Amino acid sequence: DKAIPLREIRSLTATFMLADEAPPYISDSYPESGSMNLPVNTGIEFKVIDDVYGVALTSLHVNVGSTNLVFGGIAQPGTDIVAVQNGYKVSYTPSAEFSANETIIITVSASDKANPVNAISNKQITFKTGTSRIIDSYVETVPVMVIPITVEDGTGAKLTFPGSTVGDQFEVLI
Repeated sequence: DKAIPLREIRSLTATFMLADEAPPYISDSYPESGSMNLPVNTGIEFKVIDDVYGVALTSLHVNVGSTNLVFGGIAQPGTDIVAVQNGYKVSYTPSAEFSANETIIITVSASDKANPVNAISNKQITFKTGTSRIIDSYVETVPVMVIPITVEDGTGAKLTFPGSTVGDQFEVLI
């Protein structure tokens, strides 16, 4: 082979790739895996993330039991897929309630966009229902104050926040 003098090179392209050996992972799941005694009409939400190259949408498959929620990146009725940084958020609102005291198994498979591909296969999130159900939800923004505040939702339900807790961020589920 004959070397080409640098003065004769008009352009040079170099490609660098980050090493990626880690598969995608599940984050921010609701319910959290192992949760117990959840309402029978609990919705499901989680993210599938790959920190380096991102998740390949067409590789995303999600089942709840034998029900297919996402197949090849295509959401089935009741399921939403939203792109997030380096992955996707999957949300599912069941069309029918789960059975009382049922163990729910969510199975997720996905690959990243690396070459070679890294994948998770049949990664599970599990939770168990109780006997209650979510009837209604109510959201109220409480202003920052130092005196006690009582919030009413119009149905007669009242929640009083002592002055010492107002201004802190917290979530109350009843």
